[in-house]
Formats: sequence, C-alpha cells, structure tokens
Amino acid sequence: MREFVRRSSMISRLLFSTLGVFMIWAAAAHATTITFTNTVVDFNGTGNGTVLGVLSLHQNGSETGSTFPAAPGSSGNAENTNQYFAQAGTAVTALVDANGNVALIFQVNESGKTDPVTLTSFSLDFYNPDNTLNHSVQALGTPINGLTGVGQGTSGWEFIVNFDASDLAFLNTAGTHLGATGSVNNTADGADNFFFARASEVSPVPEPGSMLLIGSGLAGLGLLGRRRIRRS
Repeated sequence: MREFVRRSSMISRLLFSTLGVFMIWAAAAHATTITFTNTVVDFNGTGNGTVLGVLSLHQNGSETGSTFPAAPGSSGNAENTNQYFAQAGTAVTALVDANGNVALIFQVNESGKTDPVTLTSFSLDFYNPDNTLNHSVQALGTPINGLTGVGQGTSGWEFIVNFDASDLAFLNTAGTHLGATGSVNNTADGADNFFFARASEVSPVPEPGSMLLIGSGLAGLGLLGRRRIRRS
C-alpha cells in the first residue's frame, strides 16, 4: 500500500511538472498577427526614402528571398537589389501606434506587365542581438492571388501588423532586428517591395468604380442645385 502511494505521488509530481512546462510554453507563445486588408493604399510621402523597407524581391517568373541582420544582409532574389535589409527593432516600433498596429505595404512594381502576381508566402523574422533567429510570424494561410501592379512610389497592397506585448518588448530591446522572407509568383523582374508605414499615414486609393459613383453623385447635386435656382 505504501509503495502504491509513493508511486502515485511520483506520478502526480511528474504530471504537475509537465503541466507547468506546458503552461510556460503557452505563455511564451506569440500572438502577433499579420492581416491582409485587400485594399490598395497610398502612403503620404514622397518616394521610397520616406518608408521603412524590409524586403525587396527582383526576378523573372518567381521571386523568393529573405533579409537578415548578419552580412551579407539578404539571400535569394533579395540579394541583387541592395535596397532593403533587416531593420533595427526600435526603428520598427517607432512606427507602431498605441494599439500595437503598423501598416505593412506590398508594392507590386512590374514594369511592362499587366496581369497580376501571386503572393505565395510571407513572414516577419525576429532576430536576437547576436543575429540568430528567435522566431517568425507567418502572414498567409493560403496564397493571395490577383495582386495587380501599382508601380514605383508609395502605393501598395496593405497588411496590418498587430504586435503583441511580448514581441513589442523584444523589438524594443537593443540590438534586435526584424527581417522578412517572401515568395511571389508570375513576376516580370520586379522589383517588388515590402515596407512599413504608420497605419495613420496611409489612405485607401479609390477604385475607378468608386470615383465614377462619386463623380455621378456630384453631377447630380449640381443639376439639383440648378433646378432650385431656376425655380426661385
């Protein structure tokens, strides 16, 4: 009987220990999200110099590449752009609003090509001060099709990154960096760019149909005003 009680006690301690490890792991899980808004937005700036670029891909057919803090700073089809690299964590958090949000813009820049591209994968990669990878946050469950080009400049397809408290604290630690890994299909040389901007500084670009409706509405108001003037 004593042996049974002793073994039961050991099993109980083992279960509680395992449960404790699981709870610690669960508490350390990252809840940062990257949400595609399916909206073309314009950043209120004057060119790529006013945004915080994190990845630029450049290749015919398909593009895959990464940026990271250690030399050479990029790999794959991001190597030959020499434009965007992993950003210091504090540079990213400087753009984050009080709700933990920052806009991530995917600028499709395909010269001489009108058919859309497909974003097949994308992640943000969190790097420790010693330049080793800490963890990544995936943006896509499935590929995003039908992304048409918007040209060079500051317009692009919008994602909203919502950082959880632990990831914000991580990025605010000196020496940390945020890089990115992406893959795009049906390309025509690019360069296709990913950059951060303050969520409050981007505005939706009206679709042609919306502009037509707005124009029709204004014209209707003008005719109504003329009629009232004639009656008076």
